[in-house]
Amino acid sequence: FSSTSDIRSLSYRTGLNLELLERYILDLSVRREGSSLFGSENRYATFPRIAGAWIASAEPWWPAQNALSLAKLRAAYGRAGQRPSYVAQYETFSVNQSTGALSPVTLGNSKLRPEILSELEVGTDLELFGRFGANITYARSVAEDQILLVPAPAASGFPNQYQNAGQLTNKTFEASLDVPLINRQNLRWSTRLIYDRNRAVITRLDVPPYTTTGGVQGSESMFFVRNGERLGTIYGRAFVTECSQLPGNFASKCGGAGSDFQRNSDGFIVYTGGLLPSEGITKNGWNASLNPASAPWNTRTVFGMPIQLKDSLNTPAQVPLGNATPNYHAGLSSNFSLGKLSAYGLLDGSFGRSVWNEGYHWALGDFMTATVDQNGVGVEEAKPIGYFYRAGPGLGGSSGVGGLYNVLGPTNQSVEDASYVKLREVSLSYNVGAVAGQGNWTVGLVGRNLHTFTKYRGYDPEVGRAGGTQLGNSALVGIDYFTFPNLRTFTVQLSTAF
Repeated sequence: FSSTSDIRSLSYRTGLNLELLERYILDLSVRREGSSLFGSENRYATFPRIAGAWIASAEPWWPAQNALSLAKLRAAYGRAGQRPSYVAQYETFSVNQSTGALSPVTLGNSKLRPEILSELEVGTDLELFGRFGANITYARSVAEDQILLVPAPAASGFPNQYQNAGQLTNKTFEASLDVPLINRQNLRWSTRLIYDRNRAVITRLDVPPYTTTGGVQGSESMFFVRNGERLGTIYGRAFVTECSQLPGNFASKCGGAGSDFQRNSDGFIVYTGGLLPSEGITKNGWNASLNPASAPWNTRTVFGMPIQLKDSLNTPAQVPLGNATPNYHAGLSSNFSLGKLSAYGLLDGSFGRSVWNEGYHWALGDFMTATVDQNGVGVEEAKPIGYFYRAGPGLGGSSGVGGLYNVLGPTNQSVEDASYVKLREVSLSYNVGAVAGQGNWTVGLVGRNLHTFTKYRGYDPEVGRAGGTQLGNSALVGIDYFTFPNLRTFTVQLSTAF
């Protein structure tokens, strides 16, 4: 198998940089670009940029004794383009290697326009008392004419087509603070705090809403593409965890001891028939069940088994389970030097991110996770094998599955909070100086990914998968698909200068 491709591009760029009185700064540029990757009817696009800064503290009227020893305001606006893939313009087919039959894959689109990203950024750089430095930045970007692989019209005979079909609005806030704790001739210690938060939302969609995959088995409907949806939101099935989620008058039968439905030790609402969830073995409760006619959503319900949340049509509900992008990042770094000895450390944290732990979920089906192992569990909390895997006909849907494995796909039991704090790096170095009268030698030791503080069940919460037909980015596709974890490394360094 071999292939060739021919891509041609042509670009013109001009710019102007101005500075006045060392406090007024202006940067202008414009770029005109053409590419054969654009549709034949839209070969060229223009991308301007303007940026400016004002150092207010350099003004003659700025008070000499002001606590703000530096005050700089900055702003920038620009437009950039995203090219479509090589095949997006053309009709593509797959070939059956056995029969030679052609099957349509992607409908071509000669009218594709470049995806235009417009961004406005404003910020300030501050220095307090000549010591403490602070940076604050807010940015808002809008991606117009997003190039999306969307369902094609049925009459075309093709399942998909690349179209300029949407708009994505992204908002980012970043802040940092530099604090010099000690600043002496032979002793210095400083620290830096950083924070950032990002939100990306689909603000327009020119085609009917659709679902897209995360790129692996079980993730076929993991993401929704629709107006108002936050990018990276993970959808899947859910087991009932609140009495209010039960339909009709079943919610009134749910509560504490003596109720027909109660919360078990895993946090799920289960049918108990008035027994305690812990009496499944001692009082033979695991043999009790409700027939469909008298059970929630007309689905046979067995004692102690998780109950799958259904929609108004009595089909498994697809609900938001979390988002693959974190609520915020934060970090703390520190530099220390004493004479010829230097040290550096970095703590890095991600908070509020969710990950579908597919490795754990798959292990439920193979009875290869510690969750299934009931060794050492007392009779009050012990669960039958079906609780984790497959439970009798009619308990989950047309395939007759119902335990926590249910069917391979995200659930509120296997989509986990993947928040973490990592001791990302620690380094020590010592300046030896000249050796035999030659050079200026320094020896050092660097350790990376030394420890992770997290409640995530997998090997490493810092995980993702660069797959799927739509998102295709490991930062957006939060799936732990048997991914090899980040390694802990130690590096010895030796350097010199002559």
